[in-house]
Amino acid sequence: MKNWLKRISNISNISNEQRFSILTLLVVCILISPSTYSLDVTAVKGDVKTMEEIEVEGTIEKGDRAYTQQDGKRFITNPYGVKKSILAVAEETKNKGERKRISTRGIKMPPDYVGRSIYRYQYTFPSGGKFSYYEGKDGFIGLGYHSDDGVIVLDVLDGAGPFASPMLWGPYDQIVGDKKRSTMEMMMGDGSQDGMGLLKSGYAIGYMAIMDDEDYSDLGTAYGNAINDAVKGLVSDTTAAN
Repeated sequence: MKNWLKRISNISNISNEQRFSILTLLVVCILISPSTYSLDVTAVKGDVKTMEEIEVEGTIEKGDRAYTQQDGKRFITNPYGVKKSILAVAEETKNKGERKRISTRGIKMPPDYVGRSIYRYQYTFPSGGKFSYYEGKDGFIGLGYHSDDGVIVLDVLDGAGPFASPMLWGPYDQIVGDKKRSTMEMMMGDGSQDGMGLLKSGYAIGYMAIMDDEDYSDLGTAYGNAINDAVKGLVSDTTAAN
């Protein structure tokens, strides 16, 4: 070691920085050499205890709920309602309803929705069905059915991502007026199974209403029936006018 240091010190045609680099490299080589870090394991080999192999069993819970597809849209249940009829009721509600600006508090809006208010058009059809048409920024529209038990079944028609559409229960469809009855959870899709082209991994569908299966069915059926009754009234009015 001393001879190497002496030789390096006597080199005159290199700079101090180069000389320092050579010395550093030399020290590193010495430190990592086998003779430097070799351990005497034979002395302690007898004291080493072998741990018993432990087998851990468990189940992997499926994080994503099942969902269905229809015309490129996503639903957590079989769809309730008829698209054409829903749009007809929505248009009639907007045309004849009383307009009022309300707060979005209590409504689960898309994360990118700007603002805290929305327009509501409220109208009761001759059939007795009471509906509210909601209109917000960035094309957000929804149709709310006022059920007999005091809650509003909100069907988000558009403006809440590419997978929202008329008919229950899709992204952002929800119960308004009873937070204990349902929760809103983000639904993830499987790109490899949904024909998403280059998108093979998971993707966000949107927030879905999570509730008892009985509520999905009862509220969805009530909504569909109310839509049908309202449309029958519209058809009767059109026929009478002609």
